[in-house]
Amino acid sequence: VERRFVGLEQLRRVANDIRDFGTGRLRLAVLPAAASGLVPAALRSFVDRFPEVTIALHVRPSGTVYEWVSSGHCDLGLAAPRTGFAGVEETMLLDLPGVVAMPKGHRLARLRRALTPADLAGETFLAQGLEDPSRTVTDAAFRAAGINPRIRLETPYGGTLCSLVATGLGVALVNPLVAEDHATLAIAFRPFRPRITFRSYLLLQRGAVPDRLTVAFAEILREEAQARAARLGEREPQVRQAMRR
Repeated sequence: VERRFVGLEQLRRVANDIRDFGTGRLRLAVLPAAASGLVPAALRSFVDRFPEVTIALHVRPSGTVYEWVSSGHCDLGLAAPRTGFAGVEETMLLDLPGVVAMPKGHRLARLRRALTPADLAGETFLAQGLEDPSRTVTDAAFRAAGINPRIRLETPYGGTLCSLVATGLGVALVNPLVAEDHATLAIAFRPFRPRITFRSYLLLQRGAVPDRLTVAFAEILREEAQARAARLGEREPQVRQAMRR
């Protein structure tokens, strides 16, 4: 029933676009981690190519992104992996290693190497929400090292974690995309070992044929994601060099 109503809503919007001499509408749902830097940069390029397109951008938790793409409420989704959504086709977009965020001047910021669970022993840890796949892997890494982290707070939003770290509430493991977007805060970032990955997927409704706008934006988003991944890959040596200076 929901899909029927979504289909009727799409017909109404198409009719309005034709009446108003518009050229199309693109409906996007993205996770918060990509909503501050990656997606806006891709939208800038997209709007330059398709200036008459109306864009509906929804920033939602990954589970909601999966639901909306599965039901046809959105044309394209960007989310961290979730299970149990047979109506969605997934394509890997990014697979990036997490970084430790700490207040500037913190003792760990003086280390010239990747941090380990042992380095965080005794530190107040601000954690990803339990529903995030990276949280499961992070907890396993601490257990394997025999470390019981002092978790003070949990939240599914990396941007919130960075803001909390900046106030001195603790340290956190965050998506490097989020770290890049919050680099102006009073925070230092260091690599973490073992590697804890933050993955994001492009989502399409299973069986649906994407229109030209969806295909075009997906390609622009892939190009922007590749550029950011390459830039983040070069950052660690630059950090070490800056610390030596």
